[in-house]
Amino acid sequence: MKNRHWCCSAFLLGVVALLAASLFTGCGCPAPPPASPAIAASPSSFSFTAEEAANPPSQTLGIQNSGEGTLDWSATDDADWLTLSPTSGSCSSGETDDVTVSVDVAGMTTGDYSATITISAPEATNTPQTVAVNITISPAGVNIPPNEPSNPSPPDGDTDVPTSVVLSWTGGDPNVGDTVTYDVYFGTSSEPPPVSDDQSDVTYSPGILSNNTQYYWKVIATDSQRESTNSPMWDFTTTTEAAGVTVSIDAPSKVGADSDFTVTVDISQVTDFDAADYDVSFDDSVLRLDNITAGEIDETAIPIDDWNEISPGTYTIVQNVPGVDGVTGSGTLAELHFHVIGSAGDSSDIDLPDGTLNDNQGVEIEADWLGDSITVTEALPPGAVKVSLNAPDVADADSDFTVTVDISQVTNFDAAQYNISFDDTVLRLDNVTDGTVDGTAIPVDMWSPQDGGPCIILQNVPGLDGVTGSGTLAELHFHVIGSAGDRSYIGLQNGVLSDNTGVEIEAEWVGDMLIVSWR
Repeated sequence: MKNRHWCCSAFLLGVVALLAASLFTGCGCPAPPPASPAIAASPSSFSFTAEEAANPPSQTLGIQNSGEGTLDWSATDDADWLTLSPTSGSCSSGETDDVTVSVDVAGMTTGDYSATITISAPEATNTPQTVAVNITISPAGVNIPPNEPSNPSPPDGDTDVPTSVVLSWTGGDPNVGDTVTYDVYFGTSSEPPPVSDDQSDVTYSPGILSNNTQYYWKVIATDSQRESTNSPMWDFTTTTEAAGVTVSIDAPSKVGADSDFTVTVDISQVTDFDAADYDVSFDDSVLRLDNITAGEIDETAIPIDDWNEISPGTYTIVQNVPGVDGVTGSGTLAELHFHVIGSAGDSSDIDLPDGTLNDNQGVEIEADWLGDSITVTEALPPGAVKVSLNAPDVADADSDFTVTVDISQVTNFDAAQYNISFDDTVLRLDNVTDGTVDGTAIPVDMWSPQDGGPCIILQNVPGLDGVTGSGTLAELHFHVIGSAGDRSYIGLQNGVLSDNTGVEIEAEWVGDMLIVSWR
């Protein structure tokens, strides 16, 4: 009986196994469907503007696989004047392929034209997808506003963006030979404040950002005829990972031809720092490095032990902290003193291509190394008036500090009107008080902070004679409401000076940058 029971059990187990096999291998039950890709195209449309017989700059179409599996795509268009490159590709889930979209206006007359790009993928759940393309061609010699700033990097709506990101975009102008400058607005408000104006570069470095924070930004392009075009408002969110040590170049965006200027090598949130060995590189046809002087971290001097040119435009710098304890905090490693040997319109990156930090135990400190760039402008003529903000490089969180509005070499000055802009999520302007030029008080007749906008300041010199000399127009009294690592550009905009006969005094207006300390 025992053996018969075992045989019966074995028989039943075999039947169950056969039934299970039939269920999954051929009884008509469908296998799980394969993963399906999907097409996501960005942007959803293109707009080109061009002068007759002059091709506009190319733009970029992103084709992303927003589904699963592999997206094998192809792209076609229905216009002879439109070119795509490449016209096919393959991307896995989440990946994006870039396609260059170019326009050739040869033989086309003035007017409006339209075309359609079609993106197909046999296995995609939403094939095909279309993207509209429009172009407006204007007569030669007629000014056309600048191209709308486009192709933002990071992409609009991007997430997990590094806190050391550098913003970039595509710009340009349809008119051949026309120059374009850009005003950049950036911050955590949905209506961000201006942070840079009249720059020629299509990049902007906001410094080290807070982690897990949403930022908004836009760009306004202005051509030489003072016509402007706004970009859309873009946004991105930074990574949740905490920022580490960062060493970065802080340079003015614009410097005058044949002028001297200073660049700082900034360092943030370093612990037990003891030594640094790094390289600085730049275009030696544009800039000459005349000297390097000590920096300071947490009120401790960081001396320069050695600096040498190792190749044209590249210098190596060696520094050691005195004593054995090291230093903790944020500040500057060094100051680089440059002279401009290039001409107006030239530009140069100032980079940190190779660097090593060590703590007081000789252990290497991991760090991000970030560069900056300058553009050369026309040299100020002798006797030119300059109005500039003089702000501290760093201010502690929840502290008060003062910024002076400095003025130089002014003659018969009588009145001023100007705007002060800043990031109102980082700074609060509590008061504006009188300045002094050549011993004469310059009263503040009115200052009017605007909600979410610039503060308007009006000033008049008492009497009829005006004042000649250098000094300060006003003192701006700020309180820090932001957090450690935040930064704000403090800008001077829409400034007008007048002399005692009511004639406008030409002047250069220069803002400044402030960083909230990690201390």
